[in-house]
Amino acid sequence: MEQPACPGGRPLYDFRAMAIFVEVIKHQSMQQAARQLGLTVSTVSLAISRLEQQHGIRLLHRTTRRLSATSAGEAFYQACLRMLEGAEQAHRVLEQQKHEIEGTLRIATFSSVCGLPLGDSLKALLERYPALNIEWYVDDSFSNLYRQQIDIAIRGGMHALNDPQLIARKLFDAEMVLCATPEYLANRPPIERPQDLYTHQWLDYQQPDYRLTHPEHGEIHLAPRLRMLCNNSLLSKELLLNHFGIGVRARAEFREEFAQGRLVQLLPDWHLESRPIYLVTLNREQPARVRAAREALSAALMEYRP
Repeated sequence: MEQPACPGGRPLYDFRAMAIFVEVIKHQSMQQAARQLGLTVSTVSLAISRLEQQHGIRLLHRTTRRLSATSAGEAFYQACLRMLEGAEQAHRVLEQQKHEIEGTLRIATFSSVCGLPLGDSLKALLERYPALNIEWYVDDSFSNLYRQQIDIAIRGGMHALNDPQLIARKLFDAEMVLCATPEYLANRPPIERPQDLYTHQWLDYQQPDYRLTHPEHGEIHLAPRLRMLCNNSLLSKELLLNHFGIGVRARAEFREEFAQGRLVQLLPDWHLESRPIYLVTLNREQPARVRAAREALSAALMEYRP
């Protein structure tokens, strides 16, 4: 009888029936094998018959008093034992993955996250777990977690929730601010109200389209002309700090620059919508290395929560 096949063409063997066959040979009895496995005798008998039909060969000698393996059955029994040992080894590997922090951890972040203290957190993980390796992919487009086998991604905005199969854990809401360098602002018209922004040079990763809110003046829509589009956060940061123009950035990314006066917040009484930052994983059931990294990265970003 021809074996059913997997999509790739490999035969789809009846591993459950093979495990049942092993118990029958061990106990020399279908009744005892059934009791050991918590099955009915008819289920055990059907499994043996199915194996014999699939392979076109008798595996057991059956008499009213005893049951024993044929020569083919004995060879098949030894092979099935090796199969079960392999299955037990596979199970142990999975259990080890669940509890031991080792192997390769793949992380994907957008480039502006590089300004946050993730590197220190990952360095501490490597020092604590010598058997752990990390691959850190930096990409301002959304990485395909499935294709790239990414364990953890840090994503910003509501795009993190686009795929219902992904598990998104909100870390914090990033405060977004309008900003520029004092050098850029020095020889240009003052900015005292949102309408003044239209006379200035804008740098952004997309066409500016923002809502500004004020506790007294309400909400306005802001969509100035974009002079420079840059889809890389690190390069955009360098352009901003080199006095190219006005940008909208996360305050957390530029804490040091704001503290040093290298960047100035514009219209501080007007507020932009915050940007949610998520830690995204593929599955709820995760190996120990992913759980450890998830907690370490979450802790590293805790200080940015409002």
